Amino acid sequence: MTAALLRQALIAGLPEVQSQDGGSPDPAHVYVPSAHAKALALDCSLVIGARGVGKTFWWEALRNGSVRNHLAGKVQSIANIDVGTGFGIGVSIDHAPDRDTFARLIAPDTGLSPYNVWRAVCARWIGRLLDQGAPQGDWMDTVRSVADNPETYARRLERADDLLGRQSRQGLLMFDALDRASNDWRTTDQIVRDLLRVVLDLRPYRHLHAKVFLRDDQFEGRGIKDFTDASKLLATRADLTWGSRDLHGLLWQYLINAPATKVGPSWRYLIDGPAAEVVPVLDLLRDIGCPADSNAPVREVPRRLRTDEDLQKTAFARLAGQYMGRDRRRGNTYTWVVSHLSDSRGRASPRSFLAAIRHAAVHSEETYQGHDSPLHYEAIKSGVRAASQIRVDEMAEDYPWIRHLMGPLKGMSVPCTFDDIVGRWTAAQVLDKDHYQGDRLPPEHLDQGPEGVRDDLEKLGLFQRMRDGRINMPDLYRVGFGLGRKGGVKPAARE
Repeated sequence: MTAALLRQALIAGLPEVQSQDGGSPDPAHVYVPSAHAKALALDCSLVIGARGVGKTFWWEALRNGSVRNHLAGKVQSIANIDVGTGFGIGVSIDHAPDRDTFARLIAPDTGLSPYNVWRAVCARWIGRLLDQGAPQGDWMDTVRSVADNPETYARRLERADDLLGRQSRQGLLMFDALDRASNDWRTTDQIVRDLLRVVLDLRPYRHLHAKVFLRDDQFEGRGIKDFTDASKLLATRADLTWGSRDLHGLLWQYLINAPATKVGPSWRYLIDGPAAEVVPVLDLLRDIGCPADSNAPVREVPRRLRTDEDLQKTAFARLAGQYMGRDRRRGNTYTWVVSHLSDSRGRASPRSFLAAIRHAAVHSEETYQGHDSPLHYEAIKSGVRAASQIRVDEMAEDYPWIRHLMGPLKGMSVPCTFDDIVGRWTAAQVLDKDHYQGDRLPPEHLDQGPEGVRDDLEKLGLFQRMRDGRINMPDLYRVGFGLGRKGGVKPAARE
């Protein structure tokens, strides 16, 4: 096994493009940290997570029968379930109203509320479960029908619950991407609040369940929990987080399922032919005393490598060396990568982590082929720069207003005073409300001026207020937005 062979395995095993629009996951890339197992369980109705931590990934995973069967071996409660979609990207208009339809349904002149709409969504799902033909056509008719006939709705729920029970099945209705339901925070709060009420209504049924995926800024500090018995629903809450061990476990999940590499007869472990295919990462794990089952259709990360941080450090040092320079003064590679990919609240996303490692492998292959480790430390820094740009693009998808606010700050150095930032914003006139009239939610506290926007950026993890009041930024965003810091990773030259 050589550094070059492992480097090729990194390039081949990690995704070149990190999907941002869903799509069914490959079972070989499904890795379930313990916190995420709780979120997948059937009795969890509320899943909270920041952008990029896997909400839509799990939404897609649960929708896919083969992936769900694979997951059922890890989360037993999701075996034998029928999954429906109540809102999300790519969901048929027959299953859920889109944003414009939703807005029309809850317009003041209709007398209808989001609660009526969500019950209608649930009614159509129940119709599909009962295989009696769900109400189709105009959503206004469905919503009014359900609102005007609550007893009929309740009886259909009972019949569906009874049917599923007799068939030893469970029904699960899922909701995702609720920021797409409205471009107004007040309306969004009402929509989410009423959805949670409808989800709570399903709790008494033994075989009917719902799961809502929410961004943390749609949940924390919002007025969406002030209804009777909300605590019963909130008690099921699970937070999607990725600790350092989880991220490294995910990395090995990808690598041990990487495509085999063809090698010639010169390799020392080739014993039975002129050429062969090998998975060099499996050899690496055997070398450190933690072999994986190489014959499994989908290889799983050995339990020790999931939980033993020292073992993870040993394994990662085989890929990246031990230090971010010639000696320990530059930091340990194992901790350095994750810390430089974390936001100001200490959160790192799997997409950023995998992107940084793959970019580092490509850069090492192009520039540091003679290095004794597959990843050169300078290439790892380059990987962080690439991941930062990806993260910035990713955040701008959910929060388009971020670019308006961060653009004028390009070229500044942090830490800096807030007055310096306000000066840039004022000169660029980016706090004008006219900039935020699109189809997505604006900064939540734009009405409160610069201080309100600063709070929004802190909440999202872009800004960090220091004890002396100055503003700092994590490298994850600082680099991508083109700001400097003395001694920090430099932004890409093209920026």
